[in-house]
Amino acid sequence: MHSNRRGVGSEPEDDADRSIAQRSIAQRSIADRSIAQSILFPFRYWNWKTASITAVIRGSVFLGALGRHAGQKGALIEIAYVIGTSGFFSAIQQGLLGVRNRWLGNLAIVAGVPVAALLLDCLAHLAAATPNPSKVTIGVLIFSLISAAFHLHMMNSGAMLAGKNEQSFLEDLKAVPALTISFVCAPLRWATQLLSAVPRAVDWEPESAD
Repeated sequence: MHSNRRGVGSEPEDDADRSIAQRSIAQRSIADRSIAQSILFPFRYWNWKTASITAVIRGSVFLGALGRHAGQKGALIEIAYVIGTSGFFSAIQQGLLGVRNRWLGNLAIVAGVPVAALLLDCLAHLAAATPNPSKVTIGVLIFSLISAAFHLHMMNSGAMLAGKNEQSFLEDLKAVPALTISFVCAPLRWATQLLSAVPRAVDWEPESAD
């Protein structure tokens, strides 16, 4: 007869090994799902609202800057590019709202995504051999940074979102005037809060008369 080499005491060790292996598989499965969801997020939440608005504005900028005839092709390229990509970039910005480090997430929304989008925009004009003067590029960059900051402000207020938290386009447009005012007044409000938070350098109290 063959002796049982493993013995009774090895069964708890086997159970522990199986438990560790199952947890490892579960963690990998969760990580794989998270990666897949991150990749599919821009496709599932493609934002047609911001894509259409941005296409009209930036196409008009190119048409006005380059003239009616010279800028016609550039404007068409710009509109086609923005319609094809702006919705995806807006979805990425919406996804970045879930970043735990809010300072880093906001920086990526306001600066990272617009700069990446503008670089791809320049490559699109270069590939199509359309005029893309530096003045227009600088203007588009400034517009993109400001509009990204405004987009962040709107998303934090529940407007211009896609997916389950989406409201109608008409409701978003109705909210724009009030959100514009609050966005313009935000720097003044932040400055006031900052000044009120700074302690006084010198605490002065009048001396009581003897």
